Amino acid sequence: MNGETNSLSADGLRETTGERPFGAAEALTEAARCLYCYDAPCVMGCPAGVDVPEFIRSLRTGAWRAAARLLIKANPLGESCGCVCPTVVLCEGECVLPRIDGQAPVAIHRLQRFILRWARENQVEVVSSAPPSGKSVALIGAGPAGLACAFELRRFGHHAVVYEASEHLGGLNRSAIAPHKMASELPRLEAEWLLAGGVEVVKGVRIGRDLSFAQLEAKHDAVFIGVGQGGDLIPDLPGVSAVPVLGAIELIEGLKGTCPSAIAEQARRVRSVAVVGGGNTAVDAARALRAAGVPEVTIVYRRDETLMPAFEHEWQEARREGVRFRFLSAPEKILAVEGRVTGLGCVTTRLGAPDETGRRAPNPIPGSEHELPCEAVVFAVGRVGVRALLPDLPADIVVKGGRVVADPSTGATARPGWWAGGDSTSGGREVVTAAVAGLKAAQAIHRALSARDAAPGVVQGAGRGGTERG
Repeated sequence: MNGETNSLSADGLRETTGERPFGAAEALTEAARCLYCYDAPCVMGCPAGVDVPEFIRSLRTGAWRAAARLLIKANPLGESCGCVCPTVVLCEGECVLPRIDGQAPVAIHRLQRFILRWARENQVEVVSSAPPSGKSVALIGAGPAGLACAFELRRFGHHAVVYEASEHLGGLNRSAIAPHKMASELPRLEAEWLLAGGVEVVKGVRIGRDLSFAQLEAKHDAVFIGVGQGGDLIPDLPGVSAVPVLGAIELIEGLKGTCPSAIAEQARRVRSVAVVGGGNTAVDAARALRAAGVPEVTIVYRRDETLMPAFEHEWQEARREGVRFRFLSAPEKILAVEGRVTGLGCVTTRLGAPDETGRRAPNPIPGSEHELPCEAVVFAVGRVGVRALLPDLPADIVVKGGRVVADPSTGATARPGWWAGGDSTSGGREVVTAAVAGLKAAQAIHRALSARDAAPGVVQGAGRGGTERG
């Protein structure tokens, strides 16, 4: 990985990611390494099904507009994904070059990032919209799923209206991606480019409070739920009110400055931090703290490293950056003096039979209590769920485990005329996964609205619109 840069691009985007973007000459040189495999395994490794050989061929031959359009059609959030997608285990993990002669895989993510940045900075028109359909669709949340859904609906000629509770576009893609992966300005610039000239955005409106769900249905032919999972889940442990104790999302938002947090700033200034959790968010928080200058950062995980849900290449990189790991250790209490954190009280665990997640359960070992000295504690153990963001959702929209229950192939919920996708249904996965869910939902909404016009009575709708039966 190259050293961090801090330069301004032509559009004012300050590059703060750890990996420097390709220049044109570098991109062309890298593109020349692609073998354009007939049955390209890299395509199978991409959740969005991007035709990788074709976009690289177009880039190499100078057909940059064609390359950008191909990428955007498959994944409207392609530039962000070029920064944050775990390509090591996706497309690049399937590249044949390492298996043929030990070469490094083609840097697909950097080529994707290069061509879409070029298209955005040059305001290339990447979508041709159908004539206006006269149909209106509401999208709750301006994160990756909502943005991708709105983009696709616009392509079909439907009027998409994005309702965002904050004053910013991008959702957690903007505020909660660790600064070593992506600059905070990029999601906003990407969203503004994608939505220009066809998507209405209403900011500062919280659905269910400022606009009721009944009013939303009355105004639109269909509704898409694209909100995230809400704020950080903080376990109710003894001493949890000590300072600074905070969630990983709040920490990253504070470090990036996208949502200033006094408690995150305090965590930044201490000498030692315990990060509780074993997922990618925990690893991101730990790496962000190290990048911010915190000398001692320790990830505390109740299982062993073989069961960590975080990608191995991520936590191995964290280890190389100086993050420490304490496995088979579960937090029991926050230690504090006069309200200030002094340590984390833990108990050693032993792995037992598989639990409801399918992983071996971490069982506390009696008498193994121990302390981890630290000056701050960060929890990355989950988020509070959809109901915290939309507490008055219609009762027939089923929510289980904090997630909206929806058809995985279409995003259709149990309520006619309502779809959902992204973190609201997955519980929190990659940006590309959320974008693909938004695209699938938009296509299902289009089919439903088209079927209603073709054969009245086939669909039964929300407000003026509807959904497919069955």
